[in-house]
Amino acid sequence: MAHKSVRALLLLLVIFSGSSLSFAQNAPQDVVAAFLDAWRASRGHALAALPPATRSAADRKELPTAAPYSIDELLAGILSVLEYGPGDERGEALEKLSHLTRRYERSKRLHETYAESWVAQGAECSAAAYVTFAEALAAAYAQSHALTYLNALLKLLDQLISVRQRLPETLRGRLARVLVLEREHVEQLAARVSPRAAP
Repeated sequence: MAHKSVRALLLLLVIFSGSSLSFAQNAPQDVVAAFLDAWRASRGHALAALPPATRSAADRKELPTAAPYSIDELLAGILSVLEYGPGDERGEALEKLSHLTRRYERSKRLHETYAESWVAQGAECSAAAYVTFAEALAAAYAQSHALTYLNALLKLLDQLISVRQRLPETLRGRLARVLVLEREHVEQLAARVSPRAAP
């Protein structure tokens, strides 16, 4: 049920991004409300099983400028710039995040290293990198309102929720924070698109 509701919401988001938001306002309200209610319930259940939300304790990191990129350094730099960095670096951070998002959308994986032209190298990245990726997607959506980031975030959180019991406590707290941010983003989008579907 949880994955079906999220997939349904994703379908709506794809429709919204391919069409105008005015189209979404004409979608059957009971259908939108049912999807959102099921999604809220599934995310609420996941959040209840996690420790209190905590913020990443990472120090400010520089955005790497040249490949090959270590995924951990790249994501830490992107997140740092999006959350704390000067505005003139945000464009570059979002561009790099867009490349990673496209890679993730194709394979539902990220790798340890990315070479020139964003060619993946090495093994699949760590759970910590996926949590940092989720934090970066949430920050990118908050700033840009680009549905590409929210769409990827919804999918990624499905994956992270499915392995939440195997994550260390610190990552579980960070995951809880991203779930709270995701809920805020979706509720704001729902209110914009379909005011009657908002809580």
